[in-house]
Amino acid sequence: CDVRFRVLTYLSISAREYVDWRSGMDESGRLFAGSRLRTRVLTGLITFCVLLFHSTPVRAGLYDGNLPLVNLNASNFYDVLLGKENAWIIQFYSSWCGHCIHFAPMFKAFAHDISGWRQVLGLAVMDCTEVTNIKFCRLFEVTSFPTLVFLGTKATRTDRGEVIEAHRSITNLRHQALSLLQGNHSTGPHPRPPSWPSLDPLPDSEVSLAQLWNRVPQQVHTMVIVFESQASLVGQEVTLDLSGNPHCRVWHLVNPSPSSPLLWELSEAGSQPDNSTTQAIIYTVLRDSKAKFLLRVPYSEGSRKLVVDALLPLRTSEDMIERGAKENASENGSLADSSRVYRADLNNAMVYALSQEVALWDTFNRSQLEVLEHFVDVLRQFFPGDPSTMHFLGRLQKYVASFRERGHVLRGEALSTFLRAAGSPDSRLPRMGPYVGCLGSRPGLRGYPCSLWMLFHSLTVNAYRASAEHGPASGDHPTSARTTLLTIRDYVSHFFTCSDCAAHFASLAVGLETKLREPRDAVLWLWRTHNAVNRRLSGDQTEDPAAPKVPFPPESLCSKCRTSRGRQDTVDWNVRWNVDRTLQFLLHYYSGDSVIAVVALPNKPAGAPTQTDGSGGASLQAFGRWMLPTLLHAVCLVFG
Repeated sequence: CDVRFRVLTYLSISAREYVDWRSGMDESGRLFAGSRLRTRVLTGLITFCVLLFHSTPVRAGLYDGNLPLVNLNASNFYDVLLGKENAWIIQFYSSWCGHCIHFAPMFKAFAHDISGWRQVLGLAVMDCTEVTNIKFCRLFEVTSFPTLVFLGTKATRTDRGEVIEAHRSITNLRHQALSLLQGNHSTGPHPRPPSWPSLDPLPDSEVSLAQLWNRVPQQVHTMVIVFESQASLVGQEVTLDLSGNPHCRVWHLVNPSPSSPLLWELSEAGSQPDNSTTQAIIYTVLRDSKAKFLLRVPYSEGSRKLVVDALLPLRTSEDMIERGAKENASENGSLADSSRVYRADLNNAMVYALSQEVALWDTFNRSQLEVLEHFVDVLRQFFPGDPSTMHFLGRLQKYVASFRERGHVLRGEALSTFLRAAGSPDSRLPRMGPYVGCLGSRPGLRGYPCSLWMLFHSLTVNAYRASAEHGPASGDHPTSARTTLLTIRDYVSHFFTCSDCAAHFASLAVGLETKLREPRDAVLWLWRTHNAVNRRLSGDQTEDPAAPKVPFPPESLCSKCRTSRGRQDTVDWNVRWNVDRTLQFLLHYYSGDSVIAVVALPNKPAGAPTQTDGSGGASLQAFGRWMLPTLLHAVCLVFG
């Protein structure tokens, strides 16, 4: 920015000299000076244009910089991968490939799932649609997408790794990765790096706590010991989850014999070790302290997370979490008043739902097309948007309906094109911008899930209010709150990309039609369901420590919504609600009239490139669109 400012200053000085030259110099002196000034102005114009267009941001791929993986490109490929002690799983993908787009949310979740393994196994991605990346994709003989390649430790330029299966579940990907890591350090070309933890079980005999302490560095102050069966992977997975913690070491024993010294020592810790075929038993031992029983976990998906979460107090204190949240909130600026609903959040939810979730699909079958048409129709009727947005939603509804009426196939690519189309100033989809009320204290918290709940509540409330104002609209009337809620349920079932979240929502919505006897039931059911989900996620690793989940509405927003006051120092989820008062609160809180029209950025076609790194690229481009004609006009003046 400083360079651009200097160029503009250079241009302004040259222009001022040019005016002085034209007005004050006689005819005989103009020829030489005019040539010199033309050169200066032209040089400045060229320099400015180069800087202007060089600042245009590079098109983003499927994976942003906030994920626990590395985006590879022609500049960093060899530096990242070669000669490292950790192994790699590399995904070669094409950003326009429907399969890759569908695979991306799961691979991102996989990256978060094994983020603790990074000292042993790193994840990387490369977009093969980038021209400069093609040579690397060709080098690894990638001919279809997505392609996963496992690259072992200490890789060289001649290593091509091993193509592995792109499993469609996190569990299968994780188990495959674990198997590859075991094979890499036992039979691979390089021995197990010293930074790797051992994935082998302890020997069954002649191992005591004292001997284990002698095997670990002095900086280790906590040992975790896992007793498990032969088929269990809990011990190995927890070992990798905690491999980045230098103060903790994990050991696991498989089917220990009754004569094992370690078994005898741990028998006094509160829960007798045994050869359970259904549960793993976990103990912790602090240096210079006795062993303590931690918990038993079943041999099922999610067990390792239970162990890691139970160990959290040993790794991070609550005051550190709270301090970090406050620091991040300070860096993000003052968080907005979360007691209000902001149009910016609703816009973000709608745009992301349509362009990032619905448009992920390559093609839409008849059922999906029908659900999409109904969802867009609900948005058209009840979304509290500005006139430009509402006019666009009307066009979008007709566009989607036309495919069903003609029996044609709607493709996700065509839908994306329609959503990105500039349209006209009075009919366009808003662009995504910063969250306001749903802004998390750090990236990855709140954001879209928060705004989507806001959107769903807003739609059901506005549908209820519309039916109340225009006469009773019950049953399956297109404007009823009941129909709106059923459409939301179908949207989540067909398009919501968080499969676990969608499955949980579907389980809560079983028999929903029979639960909606009165028009107000739709508003109240969604409110109760949201509280149930928040209760389930309270204390979860996805919870924002700066905005802990509490029953909604809190007493600070509606003291009369509760029939009794709970303790102020605890979160009481068993609230006795005054349902009538709560309904009135919800109808006011989520109504279109209560939405705060905060729009941080002007309307722009959805999906248009934006600068997200804080360098001001979007503003610079807007300035460039204004400045370029002015510069061209200046050239004409100088040389005309």
